[in-house]
Amino acid sequence: MIKNIIFDMGHVLLWYLPMPACQALTENGEDAQALRDAFFGGQLWVEIDHGRLDGEAFTSAVKALLPARLHPAVDALYRGMPENIMSPVEGMADVVDDAFRKGLHVYLLSNAGLWMSRRRDILPHVGRFDGIMFSADEGMVKPDPRLYQLLMKRYGLKPEECFFVEDRADNLRAAEALGWRTHPFAGDAQALKRELDAL
Repeated sequence: MIKNIIFDMGHVLLWYLPMPACQALTENGEDAQALRDAFFGGQLWVEIDHGRLDGEAFTSAVKALLPARLHPAVDALYRGMPENIMSPVEGMADVVDDAFRKGLHVYLLSNAGLWMSRRRDILPHVGRFDGIMFSADEGMVKPDPRLYQLLMKRYGLKPEECFFVEDRADNLRAAEALGWRTHPFAGDAQALKRELDAL
């Protein structure tokens, strides 16, 4: 029996859309792409998700990859995080609310930096969640099975009672290997709601 629903964040509860934010801070498409690649791409973003990089150390490292004219855009982009790159996925606040009405325990398991952990209040119904785990706080990222196991240990969850909503196939496979039931989310909140109703 499913008792726990575990949500990913990016492209599940919140759309993760960095390019429009980069475009708003630059004057042409080439600069916007360069800003996006430096800020959100490559090893620096991996370090963010692991919690090993944050704040000025991160922005300085990004600036080192870009021409000086884009340095103010780096600072502005970081100051506006996460609201400038994230927006609610349509219908998912209702799905979360419905999960609570069904008596399910609700958790978050997300690869995200410390900036997101500090601003978790932008998540729908976050104050009601039974548990929240961001990769940066734990020093591990999905699909590392240790992160999933830590969530279960911390909150006393049994794998056969867990239902994981996630958009990435590698993260879903890691959960399935531990015995979790999964839902590959592709933006259709109503399809997810129907599956929860069936459960």
